[in-house]
Amino acid sequence: MRKLVALTVLAFGLAVMSGVATAATQLRGQFTIQFGRGVGTSNAPCVPDTFCGGGTLVGFGQATDTLEFTSFEPIEGTSCFETTFIETVELANGTGTLVLPSDGTFCTPGASGDAPTSPQGYGHPATLTATFTVDGASSTGSFAGASGSGTKSGSFAGDVATITLAGGVTLAG
Repeated sequence: MRKLVALTVLAFGLAVMSGVATAATQLRGQFTIQFGRGVGTSNAPCVPDTFCGGGTLVGFGQATDTLEFTSFEPIEGTSCFETTFIETVELANGTGTLVLPSDGTFCTPGASGDAPTSPQGYGHPATLTATFTVDGASSTGSFAGASGSGTKSGSFAGDVATITLAGGVTLAG
């Protein structure tokens, strides 16, 4: 009887430990891209005029977020584009990089995307809505082998864009 109780306790303990190791963590983050055209603006450590900015990945700390667009196709009869892109979130403390292949829609209100820009102005208002899936094979450090998915939204206004992530990530280890 003692053996049966001990084996039951051991099996329960392993099941609980296994569940903790694979539990999904809420993934939330917000990043601000400053394209650097305004007086005194900086988007360090990002390269100027890139879709890259700093912010926080909740629970993981300060990070840099970079969006690299791989397709940008007009949607007939709208001011929107179907888009695919790779989003890379690099933790500032160097402990990991999260890679998020994404697809979604990038829209400009009305005909604002066709409006000319001036030396004093930069960019046009736009929104981005997308979904992502964690690429654990391309992610590194604390995110290596991770899995998960979620959504993102973006708001672009002139020189500044804000990107917000929400979803879940299951860490491999």
